[in-house]
Amino acid sequence: MKNGEDSSQIEIQWAPKQFGKFLVIIVTCLTVLYLLERKWSVELVAGLAFCVLVFPALIIKSRDKRPCIIINDEGFFDRRLHTGIIPWSDIKAFKVVNVHGTKCIGLVFYDEHKYRYHVSWFIRFCAFITRMPSMSTTASGTEICFDDLYRFMSERHSRCAIG
Repeated sequence: MKNGEDSSQIEIQWAPKQFGKFLVIIVTCLTVLYLLERKWSVELVAGLAFCVLVFPALIIKSRDKRPCIIINDEGFFDRRLHTGIIPWSDIKAFKVVNVHGTKCIGLVFYDEHKYRYHVSWFIRFCAFITRMPSMSTTASGTEICFDDLYRFMSERHSRCAIG
């Protein structure tokens, strides 16, 4: 995490070490599977194909120097959401949601329809069924912990949403 060009901007980077751990776990599992069976099975070939396809993506993602999350006076930006900068004035509140053990920050908007189509129909449907916000972010995969991310967002929202 670092402050951006001006000191009021917080940039949160990806956590590339997580990608390396993921790859080590997959390769270890495939090796153990091969050593146990001593033959090429469908599962082993599928796992190997998955590694071959995912490995280049992990390398590209780990070399990406652009920040994952940017928090500044204008608003909130999360590269994973594909929405651009979300102004603080559009965000009504935050809702902490636990999704299968991962804490998420749900974004509750004044006008839900403005950001509705940035989220797939399946995610919108699941959010409707579970009564959670359809757009959310998390600290997973970044260099910051959830509590710090929530604190930074809450402080900036309360300071900048009204003005």
